[in-house]
Amino acid sequence: MVVVRATSSPSTTNFGGYTCFQLNRLLQICCSSKTLNHGKQVHQQIIQGGLGRNPFLVTKLVQMYADCDHLLSARILFDQLSQPNVFAWTAIIGFYSRHGMYQKCVRTYAEMSLMGVSPDEYVFPKVLKVCAQSSCLKAGMQIHKDVITSGFEFSSEVCNSLIEMYSKCMDVQNAKRVFDVIVGRDLLSWNLMISGYVYNGLLESAVKLLDRMRFDGCEPDVVTWNIVMDAYCQMRLCDEAWNIFERIKEPNIISWTTLIKGYSRIGNHEVSLRIFRDMISSGMISPDLDCLSGVLVSCRHLGSLSGIEDMKKESGTQRPV
Repeated sequence: MVVVRATSSPSTTNFGGYTCFQLNRLLQICCSSKTLNHGKQVHQQIIQGGLGRNPFLVTKLVQMYADCDHLLSARILFDQLSQPNVFAWTAIIGFYSRHGMYQKCVRTYAEMSLMGVSPDEYVFPKVLKVCAQSSCLKAGMQIHKDVITSGFEFSSEVCNSLIEMYSKCMDVQNAKRVFDVIVGRDLLSWNLMISGYVYNGLLESAVKLLDRMRFDGCEPDVVTWNIVMDAYCQMRLCDEAWNIFERIKEPNIISWTTLIKGYSRIGNHEVSLRIFRDMISSGMISPDLDCLSGVLVSCRHLGSLSGIEDMKKESGTQRPV
């Protein structure tokens, strides 16, 4: 195995007309744009320039390959680093997190800790995400302890991830405790907490928190309204959801679908189908599969062939004339 050790300053090394800083910048662009082929070309330039063992660039290559979902190359380069820093670890953990690979993500996080590398505020949200997806409360609580030990318990991004993790793990009390300690809550914090209440069936608490949100001067967005509409629909208060819908300046497909499926769920299929036709008439929104599935339920109950024909036109399945 080739072990990479520091050999020179990352900003001053120059070979073949490129400094490490310039090559790093090129790799950063490849990371942001997810252009793997361009990243490979930069990697080849690094090798040809004799910089293939520079830990600064190898770390950036690990990030580039991981961000471009080329795990094999990322792991090979990662294993060449004698002392991977937090950025290299974060890249690998981030890959596992994006792909929902819970065990590998948590195991890699544990390995990083054993190696004495202190996590930063960018690592925690990635690991907490897979804990939320896997409903693994025990691991999530351990990571919360690490958050406190590392001094990031007041980071808004980390707190938002903790709220989501606790909510998805059905521990809404701890989610609320985290929410309450956030200083200067942003819109995402409010939305996550309201959504957490809805997810756990605490629908009245969700509506009350919306009132508190507005009282505190944070204006809801379409995401907030969609969450509250869903809460009302789950309570079978679809008319209240409709009142919320009318407040939204630019309702999106989720807004329309929530109403359509809400009325269908309570057996008011005529209204459900009418809302669908209003959406089509607006010309602003194209239905997705979730929306169409909700309309189909109402069409079946009503025996509405015209509704099904509308669905065919919008889904692109209409037979050509």
